[in-house]
Amino acid sequence: ETTKTGQTMIVAGDGRYYNTPAIQTMIQILAGNDISEIWIPQYGIMSTPAVSAAIRRRVPDTCGKDGDGVAMGGIVLTASHNPGGPTEDFGIKYNEGLGQPAGEEFTEAVYKESLAITSYETISEYKEVDLSAPVGTQYAVTPTCTVTIIDPFEDYVNCLRECFDFDKLKRFSSDSKKGFRMLYDGMHGAGGPFARRVLVEEL
Repeated sequence: ETTKTGQTMIVAGDGRYYNTPAIQTMIQILAGNDISEIWIPQYGIMSTPAVSAAIRRRVPDTCGKDGDGVAMGGIVLTASHNPGGPTEDFGIKYNEGLGQPAGEEFTEAVYKESLAITSYETISEYKEVDLSAPVGTQYAVTPTCTVTIIDPFEDYVNCLRECFDFDKLKRFSSDSKKGFRMLYDGMHGAGGPFARRVLVEEL
């Protein structure tokens, strides 16, 4: 069992129906269960790889290096792997402290807990967080819990820059003689904004 007080959690989703209300509910539950810092990407949308990058790299107020990350994990709202809800168009994934998908040991423990739980903690007085607020905006949800709106792209793009030579890719893609063309399929997830950031704005 991990001591939650003083811990940081990331909450994000792929933008599907009910994404925003679910995030608002999770803020209340996390705040009611002693999570001190909750990081949410602007508009609440973030791809799973980007959440992993933020877990591994983000430190308070800025993007750190790989391995510097302080978040204990990330909750990702998507039906891509764990479809749930009445029509199986909603679901929840959890990424652990190294950015990796929750392992079987973790998920089995959560499942066993779900069979025994009879109540849960939340907060009674809550004003909804504006997910469209500028990056860096903070909300004191309780005296001991703060929500911060973070840049959804920064950690992920920095990670990609360390893996790939963006300058060479940009020269290659802009060389009219090569006639390079590319078709991108976001597969109904949150990849669209990230593709635009990387393929259009960066390259």
